[in-house]
Amino acid sequence: MLPPGHIAGGYLVVYSLVKIFQPQFSPTEINQLLWYGMFFAFVPDLDMFVSFFRQRSCIIQKEHNHRKFYSHTPIVWLIVGCMVMIFAQSLFVVYIGLLIWLASWSHFVFDSLNYGIMWLFPFSRRLFSIRDAGVELEIKERGFFSFWMAFMRNYATRFRLTFFSEIGVVCMALIVFLFL
Repeated sequence: MLPPGHIAGGYLVVYSLVKIFQPQFSPTEINQLLWYGMFFAFVPDLDMFVSFFRQRSCIIQKEHNHRKFYSHTPIVWLIVGCMVMIFAQSLFVVYIGLLIWLASWSHFVFDSLNYGIMWLFPFSRRLFSIRDAGVELEIKERGFFSFWMAFMRNYATRFRLTFFSEIGVVCMALIVFLFL
């Protein structure tokens, strides 16, 4: 999934937590939680910049797949989130720990639609996905803009489940933001 879908998913995670548990936070604190949720839903993809640096290009290549890094495994974010919650000095920080865990896991759920995630890491490196585990898009174009245009075209056709799920999540987040 692309950044807008992950960010929208993080927004919906925070919105859901606040509606379900109704913590007594100020509007400023709720807004801060929304920003944290959106950030932590996207943060597992920051390892992509390591891939870009290693290959010295903003064009994705198979041998530098960022989903094979430790930072793209659910157990890492579960541990970090739990550690923050355990050592939290306030309810607000407990919620931040909860968001580190749940918002990052929303990222992994979406990435599990296509390609897959190593859900059982460190016990297994097997990728779990609903469709096309480990399948990468083959893009021949090498110019920056031509590559990304071809990527988006192929992404929308080859990974329809993810593409339309992403559109749905972004639309849902916009509806919640604008009307609820």
